[in-house]
Amino acid sequence: MNKLSDEILNKLIDGELPLDEVKEVMKILNESSEDNDRYQTLLKLHGELKNLKEETTSDSFTYSVMKRIHAKYQVRRSDKFFIFSIGSIFVLLILGLIGYVVSSSVTSGQSSTGKLVVKSLVNFTQTFVEFSTTLFSKSALPVVGSIISAVMLGIAYFFYENLHHMKQKLSKLGSN
Repeated sequence: MNKLSDEILNKLIDGELPLDEVKEVMKILNESSEDNDRYQTLLKLHGELKNLKEETTSDSFTYSVMKRIHAKYQVRRSDKFFIFSIGSIFVLLILGLIGYVVSSSVTSGQSSTGKLVVKSLVNFTQTFVEFSTTLFSKSALPVVGSIISAVMLGIAYFFYENLHHMKQKLSKLGSN
């Protein structure tokens, strides 16, 4: 049966045991062949570990890591650009609709501009509601669903291509 733990044997090898405990451990090692075998194995292992050389990195390691981080930042920047583009399109559509309402009120010949703007806005809203009702009617709903599905597939394809392109960039950086 083992009387000595690996921890005590390792402290003996590392020279961390007090002198009185060293004498006791050496006495046990002389009496127990199992403990002595474990001690010899740990001693060999300690010697082998001391002989191992430290791993070193290449001089370009830091540059390579920083290049990958920068590439990842660039991808995120392109995602932000995409979101900004879509948001800009919606803002332009809204501004276009407001411009249409204002221009239609200015071009008509009524003298009261405020009443004309309100009237044009009411007309535009009624037209928009009628268009929406027609658009989401039972007969037009499959067409609208198909268009929305096509748009969603286009967006999904864009994100897939963006991800694929990012993976290619990272693999090129990894091989350098």
